[in-house]
Amino acid sequence: MTRLASAARIAWITFLAALVASAIAVAGSPHGVHSWSLGTAYSAIFLVAYALALGPLNVIRGKPNPVHSALRRDIGISAGLMSIAHTILGLQVHMGGDLRRYFLRGNAPQSAASNLFLGANWTGLLSVIVLAVVTIISNDPSLRSLGLKTWKRLQRFVYPAAAFAALHGFAYQAVEKRSPAPIVLIGLLTIAILALQLAGRKVKRRAASLRSS
Repeated sequence: MTRLASAARIAWITFLAALVASAIAVAGSPHGVHSWSLGTAYSAIFLVAYALALGPLNVIRGKPNPVHSALRRDIGISAGLMSIAHTILGLQVHMGGDLRRYFLRGNAPQSAASNLFLGANWTGLLSVIVLAVVTIISNDPSLRSLGLKTWKRLQRFVYPAAAFAALHGFAYQAVEKRSPAPIVLIGLLTIAILALQLAGRKVKRRAASLRSS
C-alpha cells in the first residue's frame, strides 16, 4: 500500500470514529466538552479493541498474520489520535481545567473518592502516553530505523496501554457515577479481547507443536 493510500485510509477511519464520537456526544451528556470527551473516549476504545482483535482473528481463521500489518497500523494510528483528542477534552471537564489537580493531591484531604479520581487520571495518562509513542513510530521510516524486532517490541506496549485504558474507563464510571451500561460495554469488550488473545495463542501453540512433531 502506498503512503497516499495509507493516509487516505487513516483519514477515513478517523472520520468514521469522529462520526461515532459525534453520535455519542449528541446522545449523551448535555454539557459540550464533557459529552465530546465521552464520545472520543468510546471511539478510541472501539478502535483499540478492533486493532487488538485483528491478529488473533487471523490466527484463528488460519489467515496470514504478518508482524507488520498495514491495516492494524492504520487503525492503531486512528485510535491514538482519538485517545489524544479524548485526553485534551477530558482535562477540561473537572477542576476548572487546572491540570495539576488531576494528578496531584495538593492540600485536598485524602479520601476514597479523591484516590479514585487521581488513580483514574494516572492510568489514563499512562495509556495515552504509550499510545502516542506507538502512534508516532507507526510508519515505515521508524520501522526501518528501529529494525523490525525493536519496532515490534515497542508496538506490543499497546497491550498494557489497553489495560490502563480499561482501568481508566472503569474508574471514571465510578467517579462520575454513570449508568451501568458503559461499565457493561467496557467489560464485555475487555473480556472479548482477552478471549480472542488467549484463543489465538492456543492456536499458535498447537500449530508449533504440530510442526515440531
